[in-house]
Amino acid sequence: MLTVLTRTCLSSLFSSAVPVADSGTALSVLDVCQSAVGVVAPLYGGFLLSRLGVQAQPAIAAGHYALLLGLSAAVIARNARSARGAQPSKQKAA
Repeated sequence: MLTVLTRTCLSSLFSSAVPVADSGTALSVLDVCQSAVGVVAPLYGGFLLSRLGVQAQPAIAAGHYALLLGLSAAVIARNARSARGAQPSKQKAA
């Protein structure tokens, strides 16, 4: 149930974030990425837990959340810089 809700929300965000002409391509790339993650994530998680043990699971999760937070912050900062660069600068008239 949660997966359906997540996919629907992401599809909605993607379709509103890209031009109408590119929405089909963006949604198909999103679908392929979600399917790939659905295959790779259990394999990756099983590998990590078999190597590090179940007691390391909280540390593994914390590391992944920190990585995700760092990547999100970098993307937001880059987009903020791009938005500032696209706006015309306001100069005072002398």
